[in-house]
Amino acid sequence: MTVTSCFDFLARNECFLLDRREIVSNLFVNLRNHLRMILETMYESGNDYEIEIAHELRKCLSKCLTVPVPFDGVLTDTLQLPGNHDTIERRWGKDIACEFEAAINAAKSMQQNGNPMRKALCNEIEKLFLDEKYFRIYAHPDSIEHYISLCNNLTAKHFLYGHTGYSNSVPFDVLLKVGPLRSVGWGKCPDALLTSPRFSTLTLFVWSGTSDEEHFGLDPVTGESVVDVLEKKTDMKLTGLQWSLKTSRKGDAALDFEHEITDKADEDDFSFLYRIQSRYADVHRERSASLIKFVNAYGILVPSREEVMVYDPERNEAGNAIEMIQPNGNNLDGCFFILPMIEAADFGEVQVEKTKYSKIWKESLTEIIKVNQRHLSDLSQWLRMNNVRLLNLDSRLLEWCQPPGTVIPAPRKWDHFKALISVLGLHYNKHELVGEDFAKKAWLEIRRSRGVAINEGKEESKAQKELEFDLLKNLISHIEKADRDKDEFIVTVPAEHDLQGSYRFFRVESVESGLVVPDTVLHEIHSLTEFDIWRG
Repeated sequence: MTVTSCFDFLARNECFLLDRREIVSNLFVNLRNHLRMILETMYESGNDYEIEIAHELRKCLSKCLTVPVPFDGVLTDTLQLPGNHDTIERRWGKDIACEFEAAINAAKSMQQNGNPMRKALCNEIEKLFLDEKYFRIYAHPDSIEHYISLCNNLTAKHFLYGHTGYSNSVPFDVLLKVGPLRSVGWGKCPDALLTSPRFSTLTLFVWSGTSDEEHFGLDPVTGESVVDVLEKKTDMKLTGLQWSLKTSRKGDAALDFEHEITDKADEDDFSFLYRIQSRYADVHRERSASLIKFVNAYGILVPSREEVMVYDPERNEAGNAIEMIQPNGNNLDGCFFILPMIEAADFGEVQVEKTKYSKIWKESLTEIIKVNQRHLSDLSQWLRMNNVRLLNLDSRLLEWCQPPGTVIPAPRKWDHFKALISVLGLHYNKHELVGEDFAKKAWLEIRRSRGVAINEGKEESKAQKELEFDLLKNLISHIEKADRDKDEFIVTVPAEHDLQGSYRFFRVESVESGLVVPDTVLHEIHSLTEFDIWRG
């Protein structure tokens, strides 16, 4: 959409409507209140396994608040992972054990009654089709399937996401969105929805008790926030675009005040989720990060404000196709993210293109599981006895059997991988895995596939980065000859250069900012689904 057509559209609309539809569910309010107590406790005093469960619970709750998901058994199953009532009581006391029990009962009742948000959204979509309205749905690509399950007439053209997708859209009648207006975390959206609308009506479907982010829709020229003005949080008046607010409530007629079920919590759900995540980050050395998503469904987390190497094929003729930039918004559109795999001579036998050790341990693991399906459960039990406490361990084992692709599927932590190799070697008589150096060499191979530097502290070395960058610019002719139609390719450094190794190129799909993650997951390539727990 051109700037001129945008101004023309805004001039034709005297006032825009924010249609806020709150869905009231006593059961969901009840569940959210119990989950707050549970998450506070687990983040405060949980071990690694319990923290992982807390992350999963936070993810489930965030998804329920911002995506029209069916209320299935996922949340119930996650709540049951810490153990039975007696186990939880011994770990955290009677009060928290009762919170778990009440939360599980609420989740089961929700599963039986269904999700009222889906029904309300489905009715609105059908009405828009019937009235022949031109509408779009603002939704993260990973959530589109849940919308399409509501209405078979929905196609990819009905959805948009991100600042670029929104700003490039032509004017339409109605924009639908699930979840409040927030700039970070699950259900985030750009301020441009309110400061530069492409529609006449913005219809929000939100759960009662959730609120829009303070100061959202801030006009950088006037300093006015559309949200603050509409919700009367300021005495300022809108001097630019005019907005009106319409609020309605559907669902349960009344909240259960007799049993202290209320949607008027002291703290908004999203503020609570952000607070406990931030507090955990302060204690466990987490930091702000950006997720660079590749088109091959993988991605890598990098610290915010860190520069990364990129290759833009469109700039070959200009001579500046290789550059170091901070990833944000859409500044990597059409580019390749470059991962240097320049290694010291001492580690020359382990290269990303070779998977010598992974082939050995994966064959052993696959053989054990395929011989007898019962061995899968037995192996999981042995690993838990060796302190490998991961969610869905049976599924993880099956994933680790998969052959190497963009990365080598394997445990994320060294302790877990060492335990796996030890169990395979000692309890299943895979003697080729028992040697002391085998696990270390195999782990080094895995780390290389994920892009983790071999030399300690190497990725923090400014001098090393400059050498890698200068070498890369000298290889531009080799890069141009590579098959750039592929979404991923490798350029190997010729033998005559002092530095040896290769560079991996990944076509970028998008960049997502505002994540808070531990240091241990930075600079590693993983499947995009593994990053969901770090979204706010």
